[in-house]
Amino acid sequence: IGIAGCTGLMLTGFGIKDSVVDIPNAQFKGIFKYDSAITLTNTNELENIEKYLNDNEDIEEYTKICASAGKLEKNNINCNTNVFIPESLDNYENAYNLINYQTGEKIKLNSNGIVITDKAANMLGVTYGDYVTFIDGDDVRYEFKVENITKNHVGHYIYMTKDMYESLYGETYNTNVLLVKAENLSEEAQEELSKKLLDGGKVSTVSLNSNAEKTLDDTISSLNYVVVILNVSAGLLAFVVLYNSSNINISERQKE
Repeated sequence: IGIAGCTGLMLTGFGIKDSVVDIPNAQFKGIFKYDSAITLTNTNELENIEKYLNDNEDIEEYTKICASAGKLEKNNINCNTNVFIPESLDNYENAYNLINYQTGEKIKLNSNGIVITDKAANMLGVTYGDYVTFIDGDDVRYEFKVENITKNHVGHYIYMTKDMYESLYGETYNTNVLLVKAENLSEEAQEELSKKLLDGGKVSTVSLNSNAEKTLDDTISSLNYVVVILNVSAGLLAFVVLYNSSNINISERQKE
């Protein structure tokens, strides 16, 4: 039993690491397909930024969205979430993959309801067809129907159509974020591109997925210490168990 417990402890250590080691790649290569997110200073600058991106041969494509943040709530449980609303249903798949968390099938956005990420659905205890409350930054509450649930690894997200947004919010859609996909740019080149955009004063932030992926990688790498501690502890425990078992066995033989 003691040796089995030690083996279980070692397997737990390796299991913890193996369960999370692929998360950065799965999130930033499999689900998010864009390389950077450009947040506009104001919507009046959209035309100028688009011209800059269209004239830049390093930019493969970009997707226009309206992004905001708020909270999802159900039965007094809530979680912080980001909202992505694409301007067009024709090209949002160039920026991110919406994949059903159970079947693995691609999800198509429609105006029947919102798509939420699986971790948020699990936290709130909701499934297809349920209604959830969204609380925006001004504490205004909206009721959304969960049309589908998509796979996600980092953070919580809501996806909805432009038509649904305008209908529920009673506001005109305005693009405030561009999700940009560059063509085989190194991290240094992406940093340089970001600096040029920021220097122009037309954008407020440029978020690089490579930086977010690196931060997540560093966090997960710290689990190596946990794995080492578990395995060393398991090894020491196994030694103690075997030593005691041997001593007991020798003592019994001597008595005989």
